[in-house]
Amino acid sequence: MTGQAIKSAKAKNKSGYRPLLLLLLIFSPLCLSEKFLSIGLPEDGYAPFIILKDNKPKGILIEPLQLAAEKLGITLKYTYMPEKRSVDMLDKYQIDARMESRRWVDNPGDYLWSEAIADLEDVLVYHRDAKPGFDPDQALDGAHIVTHLGYSYPDLQPLFEQGVIFRQDFSSEFAMLSTLVRLVEGVNRTAVMNKQVALWLIKSSPKLQNRFVFSRRIVGSAPLQFQFAKTDRLSAMVKELNRELKKLKADGSLEAIAASILEE
Repeated sequence: MTGQAIKSAKAKNKSGYRPLLLLLLIFSPLCLSEKFLSIGLPEDGYAPFIILKDNKPKGILIEPLQLAAEKLGITLKYTYMPEKRSVDMLDKYQIDARMESRRWVDNPGDYLWSEAIADLEDVLVYHRDAKPGFDPDQALDGAHIVTHLGYSYPDLQPLFEQGVIFRQDFSSEFAMLSTLVRLVEGVNRTAVMNKQVALWLIKSSPKLQNRFVFSRRIVGSAPLQFQFAKTDRLSAMVKELNRELKKLKADGSLEAIAASILEE
């Protein structure tokens, strides 16, 4: 074979490898990850915002993200874990996103954020037979505040630090309400939680029904959204998602989803 023939054969072989190389690049894990999001969700859910049902989460917070991701061809993979573990895994880039609010984070600039999907308002929840004197700060003096493990309460934090009130952590909202069912003589106790979450749990559990009243005072408000790890790959994806979420907000889809969930 002449030198020219050998060169020609090599060129043909190279051109034959190109389609195979292109396929390998297209289906490599790196390329696949461009349209993939791993989401850390609370292991007990956060109904009505995240409802765990039939291995597919639904709810006021998650359904708009699902719609936006579907429009963009992004696959969502869910992992269920305790709140504090999801914080740790996000910081270690082991998951891409989790439920959070910018208001609850000390360093929000270290993360990427979705558009606000829902507004949360926390109120005080107390037993109907307890003395309902918790609305003014002065009436909270010495009270035991039932709180969620890992959650921050910026509006109450100064009172915790001054020793005016005392924090009692529980692992879930259901556990928080369950402990309030039993009155403790001589101890003023109240739970701080989102009113919609409390109403959902009370409606879903006979043992909690007709036992609680809510403060008129709002003790905290914050936008509920998704917190993303700050990476180049996610930066472009979050911008796309936020574009779609803005459309859903503008056309009334977010309100319709919330109304549908709350009517269940």
